Amino acid sequence: MSSDLHKNLIVIAGYLLLLIAALTTAEALAAPLQRVVTLSPHATELVYFAGGSNRLVAISNFSDFPPSVSTLPRVGDAMGMDRERILMLQPDLVVVWSGGARFRDLQWLRKQHIHVYESDPQTLQAIADDILALGKLLGTEQHARRSVSDFNRQLERLKALGQNSRSDLRIIHQLWQHPLMVLTDEELVSRALALCGITNPVHIPGHKLATVTDEYLWSLEANAILIDNQSFFDAYNPASMRVIHADTLRLHRPTPRLLDAALEVCQELIQTTEQ
Repeated sequence: MSSDLHKNLIVIAGYLLLLIAALTTAEALAAPLQRVVTLSPHATELVYFAGGSNRLVAISNFSDFPPSVSTLPRVGDAMGMDRERILMLQPDLVVVWSGGARFRDLQWLRKQHIHVYESDPQTLQAIADDILALGKLLGTEQHARRSVSDFNRQLERLKALGQNSRSDLRIIHQLWQHPLMVLTDEELVSRALALCGITNPVHIPGHKLATVTDEYLWSLEANAILIDNQSFFDAYNPASMRVIHADTLRLHRPTPRLLDAALEVCQELIQTTEQ
């Protein structure tokens, strides 16, 4: 056998090995993923809405929805994860919050040949996109599409409230008391409430939340202040505005439940204002 022919056979063999590896990987990804770990509360909820709650084998430390996940092992959060326990659970999919996951954790997961889905929805449409993408990975596309249809119906209900409202409403969303911290109009919650005609007067370009002075809030014209329904501090309210208490865990998580909570806030503020 000539040396040139020998080299050509080696090259061909190398190409065949690469082709086999690529086909094996494609086949693995084409099969629905069966064992899912989530490393953020919103990721757990998205898997549920995608139809994969029965595939969950472990969840993040602060996951609390759906209630059925309460018995699952907790293996970490954005601050870190229990690598040994994750390996023992043998997941084929880990869903992470890409806005908070540590880069070295993501690297480690991929080195274990675990499929990683990164989620960080910055728009309402991105929430729907994540649900559909997870449904495809899990082979639960039909369930995911139903969830997105419900999501879109809630969007339309919010818009209809805004179109039927006779008031121009403004709400301040207070997160903390000392220091005085509020959400801005760039946060996803504010964009959801804007659909029903409720605007956030706090505008600080490039920031989704901000620490502000008493004088700054005093200068804003608003109809109400929104705080968590289990808040242990009082709303900063020098102008004696209406105080609305809401489930901010739902409001702050980029999942379909955000729209449910936003709808409740809109209905309460609009109805009480227009009475």
